[in-house]
Order: sequence, then structure tokens, then C-alpha cells
Amino acid sequence: MPLARAKNSPAGGSGNDLKPSRNPARARARRLHTVQGTVPGYHRNRPLKERSMAEHHFIPVTTDRTGAPTPDAEAARQVVLVTGATGRIGAATARELAAQGHHVVLGARRIERLVLLAAEIRAAGGSVECHVLDVTDADDAQTFALAAFHRHGRVDALVNAAGVAAPSRLDALKLLEWDRMLDVNVRGALYAIAAVLPLMQRAGVGHVVNLASGTGIGPAHAVQGASARALLAIAEALRQEERDIEVSVIAPDMPGGAQAVAEAIGAVLAREAHACA
Repeated sequence: MPLARAKNSPAGGSGNDLKPSRNPARARARRLHTVQGTVPGYHRNRPLKERSMAEHHFIPVTTDRTGAPTPDAEAARQVVLVTGATGRIGAATARELAAQGHHVVLGARRIERLVLLAAEIRAAGGSVECHVLDVTDADDAQTFALAAFHRHGRVDALVNAAGVAAPSRLDALKLLEWDRMLDVNVRGALYAIAAVLPLMQRAGVGHVVNLASGTGIGPAHAVQGASARALLAIAEALRQEERDIEVSVIAPDMPGGAQAVAEAIGAVLAREAHACA
């Protein structure tokens, strides 16, 4: 059955909360407090979207070098969710983690790039599966996390690699671009965390990795800098709230580019795996 193309993400609203938002994800988010969860202990304030795996474009690609992972290897490797997997950092992270022996679950909007990346990882002997994912849609995030959980029985780590950078001066008044950056960079990370957090709490272990720059805010980087500060605040709050869940923040602009970022992410996850061994 041919796979449909990923839907386009909404461009964003006006930024004026007093007016009806043109962003469907934002409108849905405003209704969260009126909806009760349908999965006890998991969806605390919204039901899982009713959709089949085919409708969610689930693409299983799970073989490794031997074609059938050994029980020891299966038990040792982590199941790692990577959002924004077709971006430079997301793709580099997926390759690095797969090369370390982890099972990577890729999420992104661009289905053609997802399939190519999954095939590349599989050809190199990695273990991978991928899902079409719009991080600005809370239902997509929940379906993404639950599909991995139902398939593997656990979600060990989340890497929030989805991000948008659109520098502009404030007097350029690019409200749609500002909305898009905040929706993807901040709301997307929150939705992904909300999707995996109950699973990690239940397991008593987990690791969340956010990408946020700690450098100073300069001209044309007001909104981008604000989203980075928000991710730092989210990470610090989560670290203080959840003693059993590791939280890491990696700078996406470190020297060495995307590969250096990917290696840093691999290093923090490796430390967690060794600490739990």
C-alpha cells in the first residue's frame, strides 16, 4: 500500500491570544483542560487520537547486522526516540546512536527523507523504525511514543532534535515565523516530553535530551533566543521534578557541527546506560 505524503504543518497564528488562532494545534491545545484521558495513567488530559498504524504511516525497519538481534543485545540497547530526525542534527544523532547499538525510532514530517535515512541506517547494520511526525500536533507526539512503547515495551530516551531557526529583527514583524519557531522549538518539545513522561515514570528510569544554545542573545535572534531559554527552563524544571529521569541539554551550535552534537548526545546516553548497568 503506497504511503501518503506527510501533511504540511500549519504556518501559525497571529500571536494575538484575543483573536481566534489560525493554528489548529494551538486551538486543540486550548481545549486540553476540557478533555479527560482515555488511557488510565497515561493520557492525563487528552485522549489518544484514533488512528491505525497505516494512517500514521508506520514504517518498521528493525533488523540489525545479523538480521535477528540476540537476546543479550536486545536487552542492552536503549530504545531512543528522535524527533526532527531528517534535520542535520537529528539525522546525525540517529546514525550515531544506531552505530552504538541502540534502537532508534525516527520521527519527522518529510517521509521521503525518513525512508532514505532508515534505509541508510539499516544498510549499515543499525536497528531502526520511523514514523511521520508533526511535533506541533500533540496527538502525533502521543501516537509516536505509544507506537514505540507497544512495540518494544519501553521508551528509554527521548532526543528533542526538532527545531526551527529563522533569524529576524523584531521590527520586521514576522509574526508567522515567530509562531512557527515557538510552536516547533518549545511546544514541540513539551508535547514530546508529555508523551514519554508517564512511560518513564512508570518504568522508574528514562532520559530526556533537549537541544538549546547557551550563548548570548544578539540582534535578529530574539525569538530564537527566547525558545532556547524556554528549553533550558523546561529541562531544569524536569530535572528537579523527576529524580529518576535523567535530563541533559546539548548546545546545537557547538564547534564541529552536527556530528559533534550527535557524539555528545551519544556520550550522555552511554553514561546513563553504564550507570544503570
